[in-house]
Amino acid sequence: MQTKQISLEQAAERLSVSPRSLSDRRYRVRLGLAAVRIGRRLTFSETDIDRLIMRGRESLPGAGRRRANVSLTRCCSGIDVRLSAKLTLDLSTLCFLLRLIASALC
Repeated sequence: MQTKQISLEQAAERLSVSPRSLSDRRYRVRLGLAAVRIGRRLTFSETDIDRLIMRGRESLPGAGRRRANVSLTRCCSGIDVRLSAKLTLDLSTLCFLLRLIASALC
């Protein structure tokens, strides 16, 4: 399946950059954007441009995270920690859980 190719000017307009910046190979490498050069003309895949826009989209705090119920129970061999959902922890959440576990040990 072929994707639609768009011109340098159209791609620059969609990305809100100047065509001169987008024609610079080092800038495109830094963005991770491939171009097709035919003679002096540069064209870009429309799906690559859309993918670049989605990758650069800012994620809001807490977006995409699920809330987990953490239960701590003290037993004779230590502490049993159970998470009710699989999730990715950011550093502040991990520090909070470690402090919670340390306070339960004392």
